[in-house]
Amino acid sequence: MPGQEAVVHRADVRRVMLPMLRGDAGKVVRSIQRKAVSYYVTQGETDPANAAEHRAEELYHRLCLAQSPKTLDSRWLPGTGPLLESALDELPARSQVYLSERLGLTVAPDLLRQADDETWRRQALRTCIERLADGRADAALDLLDQRLDQVSEDARLSALRIRALAAADRTDEALAMVEPVLELASSASDTETFVEIAVCGARIEEDLGRFRAALALLGQACNAGESSALGDVRMLTVAVAELRLHRRQDSADMPEAAQLRAEVVERVARLGSRERARHPALVRELAAEVGDQMPELVSEAARLLGVDVDGSAGQVLRASLSDVEVRDLEETARMGRRMPHTSEDRPRDAGTFGEDPDNWLVGHNSVARGETVSEYVESEAEHRLSWNHALVNTYQYEVDQAQFARTGSIRRPGPPPLGNLPTADAVVVVPGFMGSVLVDAHTGEVVWGHESPTGFAHAWMRGGGDALRLTEDELQGDHRRVRAVSLLRTPAWAPLLGAIEPYRRLLQAIRHHVAHPDAVLEFLYDWRLPAEHNARLLAQAAARHLQRWRTHPAVPHARRDMADDREPRLVFIAHSSGGLVTCTAVDRDSWLAENTRTIMCLGTPFRGTPKAVEMLSSPSGEVSLPHRRMRELLRTLPGFYDLLPDYRCVEDHGRLRRLELGDVDVLGGDTALAAQAMHTRRTTDLAALRPRIRAVVGIGQPTVQSVDVTYGDIRPLETTPRLSSDGKQVRDSRGTVLRWDSGGDGLVPRGSAGSPRADCFVQIRHGSLIVENVVARYVEALLLEDDYLGQQPLSAETALGSKGPGSVRSLPAEGGIGLPSQDGISLFLPEVVEAGQPCRIRVHGALAQARARCTLVADGPPDYAANVPLHPDGKHLWMRITFPEPGAYRVSVEDVSQSASRLVFVVLPDASD
Repeated sequence: MPGQEAVVHRADVRRVMLPMLRGDAGKVVRSIQRKAVSYYVTQGETDPANAAEHRAEELYHRLCLAQSPKTLDSRWLPGTGPLLESALDELPARSQVYLSERLGLTVAPDLLRQADDETWRRQALRTCIERLADGRADAALDLLDQRLDQVSEDARLSALRIRALAAADRTDEALAMVEPVLELASSASDTETFVEIAVCGARIEEDLGRFRAALALLGQACNAGESSALGDVRMLTVAVAELRLHRRQDSADMPEAAQLRAEVVERVARLGSRERARHPALVRELAAEVGDQMPELVSEAARLLGVDVDGSAGQVLRASLSDVEVRDLEETARMGRRMPHTSEDRPRDAGTFGEDPDNWLVGHNSVARGETVSEYVESEAEHRLSWNHALVNTYQYEVDQAQFARTGSIRRPGPPPLGNLPTADAVVVVPGFMGSVLVDAHTGEVVWGHESPTGFAHAWMRGGGDALRLTEDELQGDHRRVRAVSLLRTPAWAPLLGAIEPYRRLLQAIRHHVAHPDAVLEFLYDWRLPAEHNARLLAQAAARHLQRWRTHPAVPHARRDMADDREPRLVFIAHSSGGLVTCTAVDRDSWLAENTRTIMCLGTPFRGTPKAVEMLSSPSGEVSLPHRRMRELLRTLPGFYDLLPDYRCVEDHGRLRRLELGDVDVLGGDTALAAQAMHTRRTTDLAALRPRIRAVVGIGQPTVQSVDVTYGDIRPLETTPRLSSDGKQVRDSRGTVLRWDSGGDGLVPRGSAGSPRADCFVQIRHGSLIVENVVARYVEALLLEDDYLGQQPLSAETALGSKGPGSVRSLPAEGGIGLPSQDGISLFLPEVVEAGQPCRIRVHGALAQARARCTLVADGPPDYAANVPLHPDGKHLWMRITFPEPGAYRVSVEDVSQSASRLVFVVLPDASD
């Protein structure tokens, strides 16, 4: 080496010579290396200017001697690592691993196996963190499984194993480790790892719907952190998880939640924006829970993470904003010169929406949008609060998506890989309110489910529906007078509810994909009775059905190609309130829960519907005899009270509150029946069932979302106030409550029918969910899901192939399926029309080239079918149809990308008076 009286061998020569020297003169080489160590130990003192170089030489020879990590650690100096990197390949295997760890490098698996325990532990920590960050949970487990004895004695490695097991959908194994590893961390006084494990375990419990267990673990984390004066960042991680659980349990307005929220706001302010910027994921979680109180968090989240409009978050964001609010952002941004002013100097990918505000949303990259949105939220713009709330809503959607438990029982359905193989599971079809045909047990006369419009006209015009009222004996528990004999096989009609579709098409789709028709049980029940009662009957019937099916001769053949040797389980396909009955049954019966694979709910009002409140009320001046009779009937039916909403949807003198028994009494309802229904809803742990639930949610239809009782009567509203994360109503700068239309299926609001794992949003009305092809295809895909060797879970959009009409909206595999826009096709027509009289029908949301058709519904080929011309009417279309004779007719409209249909009953003129 020039000027230093030293010779430096070329690297290629060293790679050849050193192994030869170690083989031929190993003892001599080791002696030289020991003397070199002794020499360089003293050189740092005699030549302090080159201390790092001397220490690197000393460490090099110690590494060649494969000395222990403890010795090497004691001699390590900052700055020596880069000087040793070029010699990495010359070292023994265990020393290569040690130096790689010091240099922040990941070593090859074969080399890592040769490392000593301490070096392996260090490298395993680094490597597993990287593999988990890359989504390679199985690779992380492969590494940890190499030395389980080391993992079991190290709390940090055990914490990584818990995360890896959960990410690999081995949640039972992960949860089994949580308590022992908490003990391990506690005995080692490792508070940081203790809190990390508790938070991870809580997230697994949350993803499984076990919110109480999650809160218990977070309580342990909070106690440990406070006793050890853990830093604000870690404590905020615990607190924000607790706030998320309060929100998801609908207890965000409780005093303990309010106190926790105040503490979080104080900690966030103390943390400061610079420190928060180092933790963008935490900022997003905080924005989701306290962003309404601290808009600066929303602004920071947008700036740090950008604003995505292409995936699930983008669909949620767009669904939370009106066109006016989006336009105001663009205009404000242009005034601030953050956007081009003319089409000539505008970048090609920037775009301007003109008439369509969505064009601007998709025209910029996420970083640019984040900057623009952040500045807008921080400004004094008119709609900044709406944008702030929309972003909070979006962040809530994102943080609510499961971090773990994304496969197995909750995988997305996909077509089977081996042709049209059937499922080996047993299926139970549970109809909704008024979905079963009821007959008088003594006379055999039909009480509900008449086969002709004449029968329904008699029921509601001439008192034939009085037989549906519960007698005193029935209210006391004697239910022998009426029995259910089948699912609806022909269309039905009821005042206030409108047309009710039959279940034939849904049953055909199901039977086509089971191993034998005997695998399908049609659960027939008296829908007039309470969900609690019918849930007990369902649990008994489903258990008998599954036990019989497991001994059926068709089962062994169907199980041949399954991915495991498990016995058949239950798949529930439940429509409307049938989903409430099913969830109650599975919640109450542990055996049923263990043997249930999936509960598919089609338009189920998990949290009730404000429409039920409107149905109880008697509008002033109501003259329709069928409507009056229907209201009087509903007030006597326990099963109807299960539809009452249990969330804050009653607007009372500027206050938003839940429905109370006093309201039911004022409306003329039965408070005892309402109290019974409320108790059933309160005691059903829906959160624990969420991992099994797959919800099909109707959207894009005008839907009652709240009711106003300020002036004494019931005023149904097709909008609802926007709420902040603490449950308060969001107001603009003038103090006006901000409202939004989240839509629904015409009966059930979108928020009530959805769940954290809602799989499918369809632009279909409530009554049509069981007859539309897009839903039938989704049910078929669910039945065949994850049953066969080699099957890969697909997104709903792929499974359904929804390129043409049918309008299903789905999201990528990392989340649920997102909230689409509210621009689906809607048909507006009377519930009942007269034969021979022209009927005008309005059509909203369809393109000008849409096609319309009217068909008489019949068991065989339709007796009447006609194409109907559509006419423009401003932004909408209309058509006129004269129905030739009484019957049930289906009116459908279809354009290039979506479709909609409505069932309408046509009666003789004297029947509609």
